[in-house]
Amino acid sequence: MDGRRAFSRKEGKKVTRAFKINKALDDAVISQAETQGITPSSFISHLLVQYFDWWYYSSKGSAFVTLDRRVLKALIEDLDEERTTDIARSIALITTRDFIKFRFGKLDSEAVFEFLDTLDLHMNWGVVKTIRRGDGSLEVLVTHELGIKWSIFVSEFISNLLSSFLDMQTSTEISTFGCTVLASPAEK
Repeated sequence: MDGRRAFSRKEGKKVTRAFKINKALDDAVISQAETQGITPSSFISHLLVQYFDWWYYSSKGSAFVTLDRRVLKALIEDLDEERTTDIARSIALITTRDFIKFRFGKLDSEAVFEFLDTLDLHMNWGVVKTIRRGDGSLEVLVTHELGIKWSIFVSEFISNLLSSFLDMQTSTEISTFGCTVLASPAEK
């Protein structure tokens, strides 16, 4: 197993660790654990796994950079639609492949779906909801507050992600406040 992923959530012997934290932090841990329906110990364990996963990915020397949303919006707004589309396609094909392989250890349909969930839960790209249909088709709904250029970027990004990695035929609908990507299995 890759050394970066040696602390998997499901594998390995468990040990007990004792440490002191202040009361306000303990209250926050208990509150979050209750919200998620797990014990405080399980919450801290999940938190540590997430920390180490992201820490390895975003530590000094990696390609990952954190940007303020206002900076990202200013950069996106300065691009024309064609350039926005080109950048979204390039990111979907190159950097996202590396990220998915790093984060999920593989590049298959389940890893792509987990990545879309990660966009929704942890990456602040907007609210990203993936609806899987019984016939193998998908509908990915994205809503956000960053405007039409961000809609174009996100829809092209997701469309190219699905068509390149899952060999799906895609179409997009774009509006100022969100986008919808429709994807179906490619006809053979």
